Amino acid sequence: MPTCFIVYTGMITGSVASKGMDGVIPQIPQIAHFMLMFGFIFYTILLPLVLYIVFKSEILDDHKLPTVGIICSPAPLGVVGILTIEPNPNPYMLAWLIITGLILLVVVYGYILKLFKEGFKPSYAAFTFPLAIATLSAFKLSTYFTGLGYAKMANLFKFLGDVEIFIATYVIFFMLLNFLNMFFKAISPKLGEYVEEEEELIGGTLYSK
Repeated sequence: MPTCFIVYTGMITGSVASKGMDGVIPQIPQIAHFMLMFGFIFYTILLPLVLYIVFKSEILDDHKLPTVGIICSPAPLGVVGILTIEPNPNPYMLAWLIITGLILLVVVYGYILKLFKEGFKPSYAAFTFPLAIATLSAFKLSTYFTGLGYAKMANLFKFLGDVEIFIATYVIFFMLLNFLNMFFKAISPKLGEYVEEEEELIGGTLYSK
């Protein structure tokens, strides 16, 4: 289960949220840069290990399998971090994160198609953040390439962002409906049945009974 990514690469979140805080703490830009580089280095180091755990190891049972969604979050998070705090991003860092991020996103889409056919499980919530940050990354890249004058690259990432936001919205809405269903069933079976009827209207009951 690749949760080791959360501890080390999750520090990049600090760089994403640091914009504008230098007026309060002057050292914020330096701290944000350190957090970005820390996360990038450990992403590069841990990626082979995490991929081995996911694809070669047999320790991932059906209950833990949805956590593979985590593997695609560090790369787009790094892209957002770089484009947030670096006026002149390192092209090699950016290219590495873009390429690995897109490959891992496709892998995660494959797992989503496979797992969602089996019905809803609360652990599917592990897919929500990776899909959301990947969408934000695509739109940030579109803006970045527009600024550089690379219209074709900008349009490509704009298109990818539009596709990703559609998929991410569906998955997040799917999770919301089913968690509401669980909640309403816990407090009132009739309310739970009503939510299930609404699910059927938008494409079939996805709650695993």
